[in-house]
Amino acid sequence: MADPGHIGIVHSNNPTPIYFYTHFDGRYVTRLLAEGLKRSLDADRLHDESYATRIVFDTLTGCTGGTTSYGIYIGEPLWIESPIPIPIPIVSWEGHPLEDPDVIYEGRKFTALDFIAEYLATPEIMAEPTKNDQTETEPEKGAES
Repeated sequence: MADPGHIGIVHSNNPTPIYFYTHFDGRYVTRLLAEGLKRSLDADRLHDESYATRIVFDTLTGCTGGTTSYGIYIGEPLWIESPIPIPIPIVSWEGHPLEDPDVIYEGRKFTALDFIAEYLATPEIMAEPTKNDQTETEPEKGAES
């Protein structure tokens, strides 16, 4: 069953957001975003928009290399089958390039470190698998999906 969700990213050189879409892990987007930001921080890449953006996307997808379940939008996200799930967390370097980003979520503005502290899950919650934690195989050509 679908559990869509989005993570928004705003770079310092353009106010148009990039949205990462997940078809199955919507309820986990804050946890996955916090994990991606923490991975960026640990790699000393949180201030580097390009690297941090890719690290967040890799964390969301689990680096599956698959052809389904994830997507990227530029501008407002589009969800054809049902309304766009809200709220959407937005990571923003707007106004402070080469510095750590802010995260805007549910009407609050967090520093990246505060967002990580609030939404990075406890070990018990981390044990619950997300869709990207599970092995997914592509259906064979001609097979029903």
